[in-house]
Amino acid sequence: MIRITPDPTAISLGPLDIGWYGIGYVVAVSVLVLVTQRGGAARASIRAMRPASCS
Repeated sequence: MIRITPDPTAISLGPLDIGWYGIGYVVAVSVLVLVTQRGGAARASIRAMRPASCS
């Protein structure tokens, strides 16, 4: 069996090592912020279109 172990460090910038988990967290939080902002904007536009008596 051939065992291949990937390097946990994605990028090394001098003394700073950025790992794959760090990149994954940044991508996940960015997607979360993008989705929640778009969802909030869609809800705000729907609320703006409703008459005041329907709240």
